[in-house]
Amino acid sequence: LPQSAKLDFGWTTWAVAALPAGVVTLGCLLLGVHYLFPTNVVSRPSQGKQADYPLDRPQSLSRNERISLGILIFALVGWLSKPMHGVSETWVALGALSVFLLTRVLEKDDFKSRIDWGFLFFLGVISSFDGIMRHLKIDRWLMASIAPYFSYVTLDPLAFLTVVSVAVYFIRFFLGKTPTVILLSTLGLSSWAQELGVHPGVLLITILMANESWFLLCQNDAYQIAFYSTDGNAFSHAQARKLMVVRCAANFLALAVSVPYWRLLGFIR
Repeated sequence: LPQSAKLDFGWTTWAVAALPAGVVTLGCLLLGVHYLFPTNVVSRPSQGKQADYPLDRPQSLSRNERISLGILIFALVGWLSKPMHGVSETWVALGALSVFLLTRVLEKDDFKSRIDWGFLFFLGVISSFDGIMRHLKIDRWLMASIAPYFSYVTLDPLAFLTVVSVAVYFIRFFLGKTPTVILLSTLGLSSWAQELGVHPGVLLITILMANESWFLLCQNDAYQIAFYSTDGNAFSHAQARKLMVVRCAANFLALAVSVPYWRLLGFIR
């Protein structure tokens, strides 16, 4: 987000702004599961499965698990309470990392070899793209290049956010979730949104909502984990695609419900 938008769009504001969209989306998915896959039979796990997963014999947390849980709670509280103490999220994260190292939950060798440093450097580079593009006026050039393709669209806030969602669906056929967010966040859409009276935070919520949709197995890592961890026995691809159609429709409904709500909050003029 632009620096000016970060100041008035913190964790609490984000949660409040995204609440109606989250309720609509989850409600539509629950209805979709209920009506697309009705069942009156509750299957029970076999004795063999119960033996493989002895959930009836819980064990106490280990030392490292207790420390890790405490550090994660500390980090979450630190991030959420930034408006009160003013400490940057970066310093909170570095403090949590230091405690991991000092308590030896994260060993020296793990720190060197088991952290994806390449990905962290990638995030560091792309986090500076927005400032670079604004300084070089690349965002204005990109906006001028793509504007003619949307000249036939009445660019009121709802139409604009709908077009953004459709663009995310299209881009997701070629890019993963993270590159899609990065691309659309650096295309100058924030400036375009502000010209239409749409807060950049609302634009980012819209991008992330649409970014969770998928149409092919390879488009969603979490779906692949859910499918293959159950050996494909929990559900089929055909069933999942039906539910994803409901998910896409729910996304547009959530936008329609959220736009008036965002106007009331002052995020859309």
